[in-house]
Amino acid sequence: MQNFSKVAQKSHSLKLTDNAIHSLKSDSTTRITYTFKNTETLDQKYLKGLKLRFNPSTNLKIFSVDFRFKNKSGRLDLGVFTKGTYGVQEVIKTLIDLNQNCKKKGKWVADPKVYLKYNIPGNKILTVNDVIKDYVENNYPRKTIEGTLSTGTSRSFNRFLFGYSKRTDHLICIDNDKGWGEVLFRENSKIQSWGELWDTYPPGTPGVGRKQNPKEKSIMDSKLGTMPITEVKKGHILDYLESVKGRSYGQKNSIRDCLSSLWGYANFKSYLGFDPGTDPTKGIILKRDEDISKSKLSIYNEYTYNVEELQLLDKAFIKLAKSKPFHSEALMLCVCTGIRPETIVKLKWEHITRDSENNPIIKAPRSIMKGRAKVGQEDEIFDISDPVRRVLDRLKRQLKRRGFYKYAYVPWLFPSTRINKDRVMDKVSYPDYITSHFTRVKTRSLNDTMRLAKKLSGVQEGSIKSFRKTYVSQATKILGGEHMAKFVTKHKTAQIIGRHYNKAKRDNVRHMTNEVAKVYAFKK
Repeated sequence: MQNFSKVAQKSHSLKLTDNAIHSLKSDSTTRITYTFKNTETLDQKYLKGLKLRFNPSTNLKIFSVDFRFKNKSGRLDLGVFTKGTYGVQEVIKTLIDLNQNCKKKGKWVADPKVYLKYNIPGNKILTVNDVIKDYVENNYPRKTIEGTLSTGTSRSFNRFLFGYSKRTDHLICIDNDKGWGEVLFRENSKIQSWGELWDTYPPGTPGVGRKQNPKEKSIMDSKLGTMPITEVKKGHILDYLESVKGRSYGQKNSIRDCLSSLWGYANFKSYLGFDPGTDPTKGIILKRDEDISKSKLSIYNEYTYNVEELQLLDKAFIKLAKSKPFHSEALMLCVCTGIRPETIVKLKWEHITRDSENNPIIKAPRSIMKGRAKVGQEDEIFDISDPVRRVLDRLKRQLKRRGFYKYAYVPWLFPSTRINKDRVMDKVSYPDYITSHFTRVKTRSLNDTMRLAKKLSGVQEGSIKSFRKTYVSQATKILGGEHMAKFVTKHKTAQIIGRHYNKAKRDNVRHMTNEVAKVYAFKK
């Protein structure tokens, strides 16, 4: 029998310092595993089994620790070395945490892989409700860019996460000057802190439901809310979506988006551990009802006004100017610019300016425009045409009305008629009141004026959002196509106009069909 001598494997060791690990290089093409030396000043019981796996071809350096649990050996990855972000101090902190919670008398009594996967700062496994509270108290941070979600989204999330109850009666959602949403307590509310709100209405508190579906229940008040966030799976979300009969496709879709954002926040905050897995909302398919009727909110999605209807509405706005000051003018500006009402109500007099060639313009900052979450968004410029100038002149005349002098101190183009005069004048006690959300017209309040205008004008169909669709459709028609209209409507691509905005009334479609049909009117 031939004898084979054992080949001794070369031992690789390295100082346990960030500089030594950062400077580590090799010409080898295979992965090298290093043990650590010169750790006399550190507690050896915490560092037992610690190694570094180095791949010279990718320069990837991964901390790992060998362990033995229930008579089985294993290896646990502790993270990738990144100088200045994750290094020696961070991995030592992790090892101390593992030793204190998974070891007794030097032996592993708990699987460190399982512990690290579900390890939460403070050694607490957070429930869905815990994350909901943290999420809303931080004003719904956005996923990929600095700032918070807009008012419309945060108001919707409030309802799904902890609403359908009296909790939301104590809250108000506003947008600050940057366009970031904030969830605040109402000034007249007896509750003025989150802790007090949660204590007054703990999870499971009977809700008030809603008129359309009195059995509606928020996530906080459901079984899903009591689950550890790390254990939520696709099936649990599907069970919640189907737990209340009568939920529409749109509502289910919004709840799914809300839970996806909640999971993303938990992941960002490291509440899901070292290995968070896949977002459980991914892959959830919702089916539409083939014969479902349109909701009140979507009934006018395809509607556009004709010129005669716009003229009738314009006359109605003028008649309502005294009883509905600033609201009427805001709607008139919606008509002649196609700017969304959510942006209109946030315009200030300082946005009325001139371009480099001294032409009058409205320069709307990106923070008040839709799409502000996208990186690289720029301020939008709207030229002041004669119809726009007419609206601005009417606003100036409103400010000259008797008793209206207080509105001149407010920076908004469309100030609220419900402002507090004393607070406007007392800049010492209320320095921020003048520029706050409370001193401008609210988007929702425009709906009341719109209903009155429709009644006065006799125009029965359409809504405020129809003004934008009408403006885009007219621009497309007059300018000869979507490729030119986009410069006026401020859309990024012509495809968006064609897909969502370029609409035609039935009589126009019929006329166009007859025009096309002439080509096929063959002589007999």
